[in-house]
Amino acid sequence: MSDLGIDQNHVRAVDAVIDEFMTRAVELGARDTMRLTIQPFHLLTSVRLRCTQALSARDAPFGPRERNLERLTFAHGTRRNADGTEDMWAEITRPHRTSSVP
Repeated sequence: MSDLGIDQNHVRAVDAVIDEFMTRAVELGARDTMRLTIQPFHLLTSVRLRCTQALSARDAPFGPRERNLERLTFAHGTRRNADGTEDMWAEITRPHRTSSVP
């Protein structure tokens, strides 16, 4: 992401969200393939972690992870898909660059 000119603090926030998601998936029993998708947009970065099995994340509170995700993101959650997979998703606001032009 640094290669795209994205602010280092934002890259660290994205890394922290990924760490929370990966840890959460392992805690909930993910033992199979996971697919991580990171999509940087102009105003936000979208992070998705797809697990091949349902992890019952909706039934278990995130606890301290929830508070950390709330601090790092403006929206996050889980979604079960029709094919039996489950996504953890987050939207992370990108910092606005201020112009030096008056």
